[in-house]
Amino acid sequence: MPKNIFRRFVLASGLTNLADGIATVAWAWLATLLTRDPLLISLVPVALRLPWFFFAIPAGIITDRIDRRLLILRMDAVRATAFFAAAVSIWLALPLADPPNDGISNPILYWLILCVATLVGIAEVFRDNAAQTMLPAIVPRKELETANGRLWSVELVGNALIGPALGAFLIAFSLPSPFIFNTLAYLAAIILVVKMSGKFQPETSQNRDWRREFMEGYSFLKQAALAAEFGVDYRFLESVFFNGYDCFGAACAGKSGAGCAGLWVNFGWRSLGRHSGWLARRQDHPAFRRGQDCTMDADVFRASIFGDCSCAGTGCAGVNSSGF
Repeated sequence: MPKNIFRRFVLASGLTNLADGIATVAWAWLATLLTRDPLLISLVPVALRLPWFFFAIPAGIITDRIDRRLLILRMDAVRATAFFAAAVSIWLALPLADPPNDGISNPILYWLILCVATLVGIAEVFRDNAAQTMLPAIVPRKELETANGRLWSVELVGNALIGPALGAFLIAFSLPSPFIFNTLAYLAAIILVVKMSGKFQPETSQNRDWRREFMEGYSFLKQAALAAEFGVDYRFLESVFFNGYDCFGAACAGKSGAGCAGLWVNFGWRSLGRHSGWLARRQDHPAFRRGQDCTMDADVFRASIFGDCSCAGTGCAGVNSSGF
């Protein structure tokens, strides 16, 4: 298959993951403008990540049955529509009233945003599953490892390095702008994917039972204790702590008077810290030995969470984020 197909696919994935990184900050910041209740604020980013826990296996079952390119297009269309609806709703609600310490200043907008965030999170699960399983149909088997590494690198740069800092910058420009930017990013990704040609329909038999396959996936997780523990541990901690820290940083920036500029500096430091950790990981240092990677990653992950909860300075955020 021509290399331009792979480049088009990677670019589309990079755009969608950039939008995901922007959304992580935008949802949290918007929540702090509607309420000061920590529980209500935390519900928004949790709504983005919790679908991974509930829909990962169902998404795999559906991905094995339909055209993966078509599934990607549909999920990107859903997210583009959702972000456009959020942008219009925010624009119509401006100017926002001061958020109360208890309750919500604009309940209709808050619950609408919460529903939209959940919808975006569900679409992300199906889209990312389809993208990963679609890769073998794009590149030869001998190039699959290299192609998968490049795809993950682009996704990491967009989602974890550039996205959050860019999201804070867009919020400083205007509140609806990150949602408008994401709408355009998903539309651009749709244009890139729709022009891809090839066979992306999996070979399936008519006698396949989705209930049996669901139980097989669940049984595999029960038997593969390491995979199950790592997956559940990571997703749970990411939803509760990782996105909770985003809300914490947004709330602190708003309350301390630092505003969007302080939030942008905070996430800029975090992006720098993550990039530094990623570069150190790639140097194949003797500390990163085979067989110890999972244990070390888990320990550093937990230490980073503790550091995030303990440090209030933006410099500390950059150091701790290198653990991710």
